[in-house]
Parts: sequence; structure tokens; C-alpha cells
Amino acid sequence: MRHNRISIRTSLLTIFSFTLTLAGPVGFPASAQTNGVLNDLRGGYWLAQTQDLGVWWCEGGWKVGRDREMPGQPRGQAGPVRVCAARGEYEPVQVVLRPECDGTLLEAEVSPLRQRWRTAAPITVRVDEVAYVEVKHPTDKTCQPGWYPDPLPPLRLPLALRAGQNQPLWITFHVAREARAGDYRGELKLRTTRGTVRVPLQVHVYDFTLPQETHLKSALGLGTHGINQYHHLQQPEDRKAVFEKYLGNFAEHRISPYSFYDYAPIDIRFVGEGTNRQARVDFTQFDPAAERWLDQAHFSTFQLRLRGMGGGTFHSRHLGELEGFKEGTPEFARLFQDYLSQIEAHLRARGWLSKAFTYWFDEPEPKDYEFVVDGMKRIHAAAPGIRRMLTEEPHPQLFGHVDIWCGLTPQWTPELVRQRRQAG
Repeated sequence: MRHNRISIRTSLLTIFSFTLTLAGPVGFPASAQTNGVLNDLRGGYWLAQTQDLGVWWCEGGWKVGRDREMPGQPRGQAGPVRVCAARGEYEPVQVVLRPECDGTLLEAEVSPLRQRWRTAAPITVRVDEVAYVEVKHPTDKTCQPGWYPDPLPPLRLPLALRAGQNQPLWITFHVAREARAGDYRGELKLRTTRGTVRVPLQVHVYDFTLPQETHLKSALGLGTHGINQYHHLQQPEDRKAVFEKYLGNFAEHRISPYSFYDYAPIDIRFVGEGTNRQARVDFTQFDPAAERWLDQAHFSTFQLRLRGMGGGTFHSRHLGELEGFKEGTPEFARLFQDYLSQIEAHLRARGWLSKAFTYWFDEPEPKDYEFVVDGMKRIHAAAPGIRRMLTEEPHPQLFGHVDIWCGLTPQWTPELVRQRRQAG
């Protein structure tokens, strides 16, 4: 079971970094199972072929393997790259270069998109590179070792092109909220050392606008430690600036991170002595960040970290502690309720309570259920309005103590979903 969880979580990270990933071989036709997800020939459209360079395109959901064959040339004239999007929507496609000989991409320029006899439309276009990561040890049998497309770094030219290998470009169209409905046309100019190809583009804008608020709730881990390590960031101002770029990217893709407030924490301090010791909770740093990312960027959820809560995983667990008082003592219970009830009241007053959730224990085993239930009761007693999330499938021993279930997909059935919804 734990091995399966690791596989699923790895897949989820891949999904969010690449927008969408196709499912494993289950349900694929025989040809797709033989070729694997990287060589699935069902997606893709031929665009052009010169003596030294082939160009084709596909939607953003396909994983394009380096060695995947180019789609066959259609009868008659090839169609344009077609994109359909609502006002306020981001929509990606992939334009793939496949040279016959080694070469270099020198220029990738998108012309303004226009309707006939009109000025340029408020549609922006961004071109990124689809980069590859070598997987030497697959998580499970659903994939094979090899080079997988995943990172989407900004396109930096010149870009090397290798003979017989696909090099996708990730083209993201963003339709402004004031755009007119209708069809817009432009072109993508690709200049290489193997020749120049002009790719026709067509964008259809639907006659409706996406709401500012994202109603599909999400929560994806985004750790500042990994960001700082990867980018070699040392100065506090650099760390904060780069973190905000990640948050902005999440907001553009309507994905909510666990935390937006790593550098704007809720300050919890305890003052006084003995039974007069009280919590002082300061939201001076937190509130501006919450206004920006919850109210303006419309993140749909965030994880509320609990000081002194304790926690664990199926490997091990540990008791909480506050100001030297161990979990289970009257002093701990009083201080815990004091600070957490203040946070609950503040979040409710600012309209943010419905977006907050706690996540303090990961993937419990049955041996951990009693410990988890005790912790969930403690949270509910101190702040009943704060929702409690648990990465576990529903189990009768846990019923009534979990507000948000995060279980393995195969464990969910329509009847179980109905029961949990009725229970709140």
C-alpha cells in the first residue's frame, strides 16, 4: 500500500509540473501499450517537412518522447495549430521540431493574433522549452527507464537540436478578460540552421469568461527549502522574491500551494508566568500576504501549521510540546486552546477560515488511529471551525474526526463518497 502511495504522489507532482499527464497503460490500445506513454502515436498533427526539418504539434496533455515518430502527412493542406480558450484562460500546446541532422534553433517569434481587419487581440503568447529528465529507476512497472519531458524552463536561444530527436516548445496562450469572442490568426516563425518554417496559429475565444475565483480546490506541496537549494539562494530578499514568483505561477495555473506565508508567519508568543501565561498572536506579517494570495490571487486553500501539535507518519510519531509542557498535561491543553482559538477567530473575521485546513499526521496505519483521533479531538475542542485533513482512506474508527479525506483513488466508490458527504 505504501509503495502505491509513493507512485501516486510522484505522478501528481508530474501532473502539476507539466499541466497534465496521461494515465498509465490501463485501458490503452495494444499499440499504445507496446510503445509506452512516450511513444503513443494517437496524438499529434503534421505541420511541415523540409529536407532537413520536420515540424508537428500536439495538445499540452501529451508526453512527447524524444524518439516518438512524427505524425503522417495529411492529404491536402495541413491545418493550423488550433487553440480554444475562454476569456481569462491559459491554454498550452506543443510545437515539436524534429531535425534530420543536428542543428540549432535561432529564433521563435509569434506574430500578433488578429481578427480580419482588426487590431491585435489582447492575447499574449509565451514560448518555453520542454526539457527532459532521465529516469533511471522507475517507481513501478507502469513506466520504463528513459528520458521524460517534465521541466518547462524559459526558452533560451540558441537551442541545440539533435538529429532524429523531438524537441517540443511549450506555447502558452493567455486570453485577456476583455478579449472579443471569435477566431484570431497569427503565425509562429521558427528560424533554424536547417531552414525557416512559419507555423499558422488559430485561436478561438469562447463567448464567456472564467470566474476569478477557482472553485475546484487543490493543495500542492511547495517547499521553500528545496527552492532555495535549487536556485542557490542565500539572501532573504532573494529567497522571498523567488518564492513569490513560484506563487504567481501557481496562481496563474489556478493551483493552491500548502503555504503562501513561509516568509510572513503568524507570530505566536507566550507571556506571563504559571497559570497566568497567555498567548499573544500577531498577524502583522500574515495579513498582507493573505490579502494578496487569498483575496487577490484567489488561492482556494492553505495549510494551517499548528505549533506544538506533534505528529508523525506510519513510520513513527511524536507527542507535542508547548513552552516546556508536554501534550496531555493541563498546561499544554490551556495554552494550545488559547492560541489556536485566537487564530480561528481572526481567520473567521477576515473571511479566510473556509480556506484553512490542518495536516499534521501523514498516512497513519491502524496502529496509529487512536493517536490520530486524540489529536483530531484536541484540534476540534480548541477551534471547531478549523477543518482537519488526513491522508488516509475512510475507516469507521476515524469517522467523525476527519473533515477532509485524502485517500487512494481505488478506495473511493460513489457510495463511500455519498456517505462521507452526508456526514459533512
